[in-house]
Amino acid sequence: PSSGSTSPGSNKYLNKIELDRQKLDFEASGENFRDLRDTHGVVLRRNEDGTVLSESADKFDYKKNDAYLDILQFTEDYDTWMELAEEQAKIIQRLMADPSVDELDKYTYQKQLNTLGKSYAKFKSYGGFTKPKELPENLKYPMFDKTMFQLELENRRPSRLSSTSRMTTFRPARIKKVRKLRRK
Repeated sequence: PSSGSTSPGSNKYLNKIELDRQKLDFEASGENFRDLRDTHGVVLRRNEDGTVLSESADKFDYKKNDAYLDILQFTEDYDTWMELAEEQAKIIQRLMADPSVDELDKYTYQKQLNTLGKSYAKFKSYGGFTKPKELPENLKYPMFDKTMFQLELENRRPSRLSSTSRMTTFRPARIKKVRKLRRK
């Protein structure tokens, strides 16, 4: 093919060359982060030991949002948490749809999506991060009166056996009923 070819294979090759050039430029620049999602769909960042990492923009956003959701829950920013959780669910679905993702990662993403969905539904039903109190704060809880209930025991006669040579046995008392005492 000629150098002016526009076949998909040549564009992919040119994109790979351009991405490699961007990586080398990033390494030499000393920057810690560069966003190339518009041109290449990746993010370049420097690891703690100084090596350059290239990862897809969706994977980077997934990791960033996962950490930020924990921070929002800790700071109790409910509205922002709900918006970010919806965005995170969309990102996870895009990651799962990617054909290059292996089966183990898909299961991990599915687990994260299930956990996020449960948390989202729970927090939405609460209207916040904590379950609302059912009784108003100024209402006192009723005290339990121990004398409120009394057990009535049924007195049983000893069982009479037909044979007189055997000992007489007594059955244990049974609880007849639970009756609420009436206060006067």
